[in-house]
Amino acid sequence: NPTLIISANSTEIKYPETIKLSYTITPDDATGSVVYYLNGTAVEGDVLRLLDPGNYVVTAKYEGNDLYNEVDSSNSLSITVGKCDVSIEVTAANYTIEYGQNAFLSYYIVPFLATGTIEYYVDGVKTDLLVEGLSVGTHSIAVKFIENVFYNGAVSETKTLTVTKATPEITVTANPIAYGQDATITIGLDGVNDEKITGVVKVTINGKVYDVAVTNGVGTLTVSGLAA
Repeated sequence: NPTLIISANSTEIKYPETIKLSYTITPDDATGSVVYYLNGTAVEGDVLRLLDPGNYVVTAKYEGNDLYNEVDSSNSLSITVGKCDVSIEVTAANYTIEYGQNAFLSYYIVPFLATGTIEYYVDGVKTDLLVEGLSVGTHSIAVKFIENVFYNGAVSETKTLTVTKATPEITVTANPIAYGQDATITIGLDGVNDEKITGVVKVTINGKVYDVAVTNGVGTLTVSGLAA
């Protein structure tokens, strides 16, 4: 009977790499078809593709010809398929935003066809890809790919997202007065999302600067002795 020996270009791969099978058979006139088997099931061709991570045994059978009977391979191959390694990078639409603006996070992953669950983190706390209500200052952002059947997990390096102070809206209103009357000036101070701000606003009238206390977005200033 012929002697059939099988081999492979690799017996340890990571998903979704392929394995090329080959064989040698003696004597030389033992021509005909050789079929490979993966865990006892015949496979088409001599390339193993998209094997799930796990362990496999490959055998083969020579189907014989007019001179020789069919024969099983004299050896088998133990195949190990590991999970694919992943690298991931966190990205942001803008790395500097103004207080009150939302941050939009995203990611870049290799291999780009890797599918699975993505988690976003700001300052170490799990969040959504749309991040709202960040305080003024710097914040660390990161992203995590969760391990699954086909892919190992991965965590990105952190990047810095900076939130700058917002510019409030100041409104100044005053009613007309007659000469000699006191002028009452109303100051409005509104922040993000119409937040009513408490603070101090400097008002300049004819070169003189007045500090006006504003509480809950409203402050008043009374000025006497204005010229006509």
